[in-house]
Amino acid sequence: MNYEILGQRLRLARERSRISQTEAAQVIDVTAAALNQYESGKRRVDALT
Repeated sequence: MNYEILGQRLRLARERSRISQTEAAQVIDVTAAALNQYESGKRRVDALT
């Protein structure tokens, strides 16, 4: 799986919902730093997240 493309899609969905990374991170119960890494493709997103 290409995690950069997944991250781009996550970011696009978040931005279309007009919520900040901090707000989105709270909803999915991760830190804002982790969400940032998911969106940049630097960290793999596990299926449960």
